[in-house]
Amino acid sequence: MEKSTEKIFLNYPNVKKRFEGEDVPLTNTEEVFYQLALFVSDPEKYSFNTGLFYKYLTNEDLIFGLRILIDFFQKDTVLIQNKRNAFINAGELEDEILYNQTTFAKYLKERGLNYTPTKLGTYYRREKQNPTGKFPLEDISVNGTPYWVETTVQAYANELLARKEKEGEKNIE
Repeated sequence: MEKSTEKIFLNYPNVKKRFEGEDVPLTNTEEVFYQLALFVSDPEKYSFNTGLFYKYLTNEDLIFGLRILIDFFQKDTVLIQNKRNAFINAGELEDEILYNQTTFAKYLKERGLNYTPTKLGTYYRREKQNPTGKFPLEDISVNGTPYWVETTVQAYANELLARKEKEGEKNIE
């Protein structure tokens, strides 16, 4: 937990001052990171609303905030016992393209796979309710919206294309 708060303090010195009890005014962005610092320092006492990310953060600040949350849950807690590869490592987020349900379906459609956002959403909800491993769960969720990194989307598309090719061979026989 100290690592996560130290990262915040390095990027936002005023947040550190407020955290240490100094009465300094904070910008909206700094206030979000102050709330995040409270949470990662003592999650039993403080909660954090990820809706603040959506409301107040953009670009690099949003990416940094997501990295803090990922690092916190992956490295600073024992809540994730089976740290599967689907989770983004903190350094990977900057280089990854994130896909939402619509862009994921578009990617699949561009590769000749018959997917719409509605169909993809149905498969996602089914997998979420009853995990089978047939559809990839989101790599990250922001304010309840699932996102997949490009490598996950590509791997799923490749799997579907291989299955489609194999089924095509069966039809020929």
